[in-house]
Amino acid sequence: MRNLVLLFLRFGHFILFVLLELFCLYLIVNYNRKQRDIWGNTSNIFMGQVSEKWNDVKNYYYLQDEMDELAAENAKLKEKLINFGLTINTTEKDSVANNLGSQFELLTALVTNNSTHKPNNYIYINKGSADGVQPDMGVISSDGIVGIINKVRKNSSVANSLLHRRSYISAMIKRTGAFGPLRWIDTDPRFVNLNDIAKHNTVEVGDTIISSGYSTHFPPGILIGIVQETNLPEGSNFHNIKVLLNNDFGSLRYVQIIKNLKQAQQRELEKEVSDE
Repeated sequence: MRNLVLLFLRFGHFILFVLLELFCLYLIVNYNRKQRDIWGNTSNIFMGQVSEKWNDVKNYYYLQDEMDELAAENAKLKEKLINFGLTINTTEKDSVANNLGSQFELLTALVTNNSTHKPNNYIYINKGSADGVQPDMGVISSDGIVGIINKVRKNSSVANSLLHRRSYISAMIKRTGAFGPLRWIDTDPRFVNLNDIAKHNTVEVGDTIISSGYSTHFPPGILIGIVQETNLPEGSNFHNIKVLLNNDFGSLRYVQIIKNLKQAQQRELEKEVSDE
């Protein structure tokens, strides 16, 4: 109470002045038609602008929700297309495998951090073990392959980007079926090299590069990029192939994490064969 009294003693003149000004404004507006009309128009314009800004803010958050829903729907559609692609490519001899159901599930996630110009680049994602994410799961976007999950926490995970010196992605030239590993050995995030394509295979600028499916990380046919440059060095048995990535790693936002439901089965079989 004492502080309140001291406040009025110190600022009493100013407070009285403000109250009198407000009272005068009230009298002017209420007892003068012209000033009342001016006040009404001004207040309507002000409230209209405030309402417009508020609607912009609400629309922004609603738009974010819609984008999240759209990303989830796209992931479901892509999941169906991937699994349907596997189904229609099976033969009658593979009818048993055809009855085993979908092999891949896609989980939509948001990129929270990303690097593109380091020797080893990582992508941080807002989904983790609580969402079923595990190490070694592939990560793609609407534009192609992104990377492979490396470390997982409860509500987040980190993926080795395709722009990582230790990334190993099995890729294929769509036109010929020739395949080999992708390597990022440059400092430009737009390009990777496709290695181990033997010289008897024809390689042309503009050839489409896709995932081969010869790993447990990615299904076959996921777009990676196109051949930008190719040459066969004298005396070499392999082409030098520079691939322009379809993905813009500098603007990644939504990604899909791939869960291969048959990954454990595939790896167990591969281990049995390697141990023989």
